[in-house]
Amino acid sequence: MGVVLRLLKQLVAVGAVAFAGGMVVGAVQGNAPLTLVLGLATAALAVFVYARVVRWSERRPPWKWP
Repeated sequence: MGVVLRLLKQLVAVGAVAFAGGMVVGAVQGNAPLTLVLGLATAALAVFVYARVVRWSERRPPWKWP
């Protein structure tokens, strides 16, 4: 059961960032350069949030370097 709750925490955190970023990107849809910048910023923020949540909830690094 603990694994399911950790996964749910990770999905909710990243999903919230993706939802908010999608709303912001949708608001500036007519401006292609701004849409690109905000989309990339949303993706970077989602990766950062995922890394922080994994480190917090699983007490391990989010990925292992070779």
